[in-house]
Amino acid sequence: MIESVFPQQFEIARADHRFTICVRYFLVALVLLFNTSISLAQKNPSLPKKLPSAERVVDNYLKAAGGKKTIVAIKDTTYDWIV
Repeated sequence: MIESVFPQQFEIARADHRFTICVRYFLVALVLLFNTSISLAQKNPSLPKKLPSAERVVDNYLKAAGGKKTIVAIKDTTYDWIV
């Protein structure tokens, strides 16, 4: 009976209710997708199983910088700071 008096208001209320339900379904789907991606990421870590030793990392750095003699020859450094 009231619907026949104010049909537009009830139609807007129904549309709002449908929108709310769609938003809820979207959020649930988003949470499920997020949880699934996290569990898959934990099962397949991208890091190598064995990391190189610290000595190997430093040796590779020294090689890339030109060798130990080049690094030892550096006596002074200058930094330009821009703020």
